[in-house]
Amino acid sequence: MSIVQTWVVCEQSGRWAAGLRLAISRRPNERLTPQLYEVRGLPEFLLLLTERSIELALVEVGRSNLADVLELLAESRLARTSRNVALLDRSVFEINSAERRAVSDALWEAGAVDVIESPRSLVRLFELGERIGDLSVKSGHNSLERQPVAEWAWSLLPWQAS
Repeated sequence: MSIVQTWVVCEQSGRWAAGLRLAISRRPNERLTPQLYEVRGLPEFLLLLTERSIELALVEVGRSNLADVLELLAESRLARTSRNVALLDRSVFEINSAERRAVSDALWEAGAVDVIESPRSLVRLFELGERIGDLSVKSGHNSLERQPVAEWAWSLLPWQAS
């Protein structure tokens, strides 16, 4: 069974979308097929998240937009997706390792389900997408976006009535 998902990537650099498109094209026989949408700004990103069913919301985080991304991750309208992934921009690597670790920790605390440091680590996104697809099938939902996280979690418990 093939899982088709919608992923949206918000970035300024273009390197993440390019890496994702290359990784997707190299995985033609895999059971997960992401449909990728690209946006360049956070307002357009939020608009797309409210208009479409999105399985993975990927946002590039740099030194210039860190505060805005942390705020958006913590807000309820972006947290509804519950599958927000932070993609670190090269500018984050210009700070020392302790500060970089603090940035990653802050992103996790704000609600990111993963923090990816390089386009070479994209295999984790595909693994995450497959887990989301498996959970959607198991819980009987095609999309988890509109369902509150607590309701979704309760629906997965084995003793819940169908």
